Amino acid sequence: MRRPATTGAGRPAAGAAGHSCTNPAQHDLSDTLDAKFIAAAARTLQDGSPVELAFDVRNVHRTVGTMLGSEVTRRFGPDGLPTGTIAISLTGTAGQSLGAFLPNGITLTLTGDANDYVAKGLSGGRIIVRPSEDSPAQVAGAKTQVIAG
Repeated sequence: MRRPATTGAGRPAAGAAGHSCTNPAQHDLSDTLDAKFIAAAARTLQDGSPVELAFDVRNVHRTVGTMLGSEVTRRFGPDGLPTGTIAISLTGTAGQSLGAFLPNGITLTLTGDANDYVAKGLSGGRIIVRPSEDSPAQVAGAKTQVIAG
C-alpha cells in the first residue's frame, strides 16, 4: 500500500494530495531539425530509395537523427534500410545525443564537433565526426583536441 507524502510532523506535504494533470504538455516538434529530415526524406520513407541531404547543425539541436530513425524503424522494421540509404551531411556543432538509437540505413556525417553522448544506443546506423578545417584539432601537432563528447 502506498502512503501519502508527509512532512516530518506527519502532516501531508504541500501539494501531496490531488495529483492530476490539468495542463497536458504540448511538445511542438514540427520545427525540429529531425522534422526537416523527415520531410526531405519523405520519398525514401515511402519506397526506400536512396537520398543525400545536407544541413547546418547547432548545439541547440539535440538527439539529431532520432525522430528520423524512429520513422525508419516504424516503416521498415527493426532491420531498417540498407546501409547508406539515407546519407545526411551536417556542418557545425551538434547538441547532445547526436544519432541516438540510429538504425541501419542512416549515415550522419558531421563536419565540426559534437556534445556528449554521440551515438548513444547506436542501433546499426553510422556516425562519422570529423573536425572542420578551421578547428583547433587541425593545427599541426595537435594531439589532444576532442571533437566528440
